[in-house]
This record gives sequence, structure tokens and C-alpha cells, in this order.
Amino acid sequence: MKNALTVPQKTLTLLLCLFMTVSVLGGCGRREPFVRTLFALDTVVSVTYYDSRDAEAIAKIPERLEYYEGIFSRTRKGSELYEINARLAEAAAEGLTDVRLPLSLEMYQALSLALEYARLTDGAFDPTLGRLSELYNFSGSQHTVPSEAQRTEILSHCGYENLRVENAPSSAWPWHLTVEDPAIVIDLGGMAKGYIADRLKEELLAEGVTGAILNLGGNVLVLGKKPDGGPYTVGVAKPEAGSSDYLITFPLSDASAVTSGSYQRFFEENGVIYHHILDPGTGLPAQSGLKSVTVVAECSAVADILSTALFVMGKDAGTAFLEGFPEIEVYFVDEQGALIRD
Repeated sequence: MKNALTVPQKTLTLLLCLFMTVSVLGGCGRREPFVRTLFALDTVVSVTYYDSRDAEAIAKIPERLEYYEGIFSRTRKGSELYEINARLAEAAAEGLTDVRLPLSLEMYQALSLALEYARLTDGAFDPTLGRLSELYNFSGSQHTVPSEAQRTEILSHCGYENLRVENAPSSAWPWHLTVEDPAIVIDLGGMAKGYIADRLKEELLAEGVTGAILNLGGNVLVLGKKPDGGPYTVGVAKPEAGSSDYLITFPLSDASAVTSGSYQRFFEENGVIYHHILDPGTGLPAQSGLKSVTVVAECSAVADILSTALFVMGKDAGTAFLEGFPEIEVYFVDEQGALIRD
């Protein structure tokens, strides 16, 4: 078995294209932007801003990222999601069904959105594939290719239809999750960074920040416009591991751009490449004829979710699905490296 080549998930523009765009700008008496970089959410996070008066608000971001990681990390012991899955495992061992668990407001919001788009995409996005992801172990050094029997068994305990979120204002804790099959492992890796980016944007706006770029491991969210009033420029990366070339660039203001691609996290075994975007129907890496999908949307969580779902669907089914979402812009890249804009 060969070791995996691991690249930050959903790598899109990264900072190269962004910095090339903003570095020549004048803003607040400073030609170069301020950039703060840190490691969080198992990836490199950067925040670019232009007004020195925003430094106090930006300085709060590491603490906020720590807070959100304490909610959404599937692997961090003590996080809310870790504890939810642990309690489900205990319930499954006891043979229980219809397990009801309390949720924080953030988890309630994220799960509600995840389940809404799971239904809209007819399961192309599914937040219940955690057991499969654990088995493949794309982020680790020791990988497993599950057998057909293993996939069949695990998939029999998957399915977003087994999850139900509730808001009961009369109860002591108003937000709850009911799980019909507690053998499920919930994984929000396909949308958590997008959700967090949206919350950080809200928090920065509340602090009076009117212009910034948030890059959560390639999930790019642009707040406002450049200091001169024009849009930023981002790009669709050439879908090759480690490439810094771009197939196309485009303007972006007050929106998010997120890419999912088969070249980002994968491993090779016996000459076969296994990438991290799993097809909920088969439990195997999606074979849709695509190498990447980039989604541009106002809501970063929606862009995050749809970049995965559209990759699973493929170009034709994805294009048909997008007829109901005229406000969303999508760039498909096929296996031959051709860019197709929807």
C-alpha cells in the first residue's frame, strides 16, 4: 500500500490568486493587506484584511475557530459531534432505536441545513457516512479499502432519512436530534467549514469589519469588496495535486467559492486511486467523470454542500439539478481537465 498524498480539502484558490489581486491595492494608507495565518480545523486558515482598526476583531478568530472545532470535529474527543456519535454507539450496543439527543444551536442549524440539502439532492450529499470515512481513513497513513460485504453492512446503517432535528421551544433544551438507527456515525466534514465561515462573517460584520477574505483550507469567503470598491479575483485551480495554476479566474464580492475534487485527498492501492468523495449509493469513491466542482454562492455552507453533491451527481445530472438554483454559479472540470461552466 502506498501512503496517501494529502492536500487540504476543497482546495480552490488558496491565497496565491487572492494575494496577486490585492497586493497592488491601496487601502487605509497601506498598499499591502494584513494577513493572519494559523492552523485550525485540521487545515491552514488565513484571514486577509485591510484596515488596521479591524485588528481587534480579527484577533478573536482563533478563539472562535477553537469554539467551532469543539462543536463539529468528528475526531476530537469531547467535541459535541464526537459525544453525539459516542452516545449513538452506546445506544446501538444496547439495541436501542429512536435515540433523542440535545443539540447546541449551532449543531441544530448545521444539521438542519445538511438534512435539507440531503433531501434536495436526493442523498447525493449525506452526512451519515462517517463509518465509511473512518474505514477508508483518507486523512491518515494507514488506509483500508472496504470489501463489498463491509460496504453493504455499513451502508445498511447509513442514510440521512434516519436523522430528524426538532425545535421544541417548550422543553428545557429546545433543540434535539432523533436518530432511528444509532449505528450511524454522523460526519459533517462536507459542510462544517462552510458553516463556520458563514458564522465568522456574521461575527466580523457585527464587529464593524466591512472587508476581509476568509480562507478555511481553501473554502474561500469574501466579505465586502476591495478597498477601491471593486471585486476580488479568485480562480478555479488546475485539478492536480500541488498545482498552483488556474483554469479560470473570476470576480467575487460578498460570496463564497468552494471546490471539491478527486485530486485533493486520496490514496493508491494495487494501482487503483481511492479519493475521499464517497458515493452514498455505493460506498465507493464517486465515479462521475469529474475531477473537480467549484460552487460560487452567497452562503458558504451551501457552496460547501453542493460542491460535494454535484461531484457525486456528475455534470449532466448536476446541470439539471442547478436549473432550480439560478443564483448559484458552478464550474465543472472533467477527467480530461476541460472546464465546463454552468
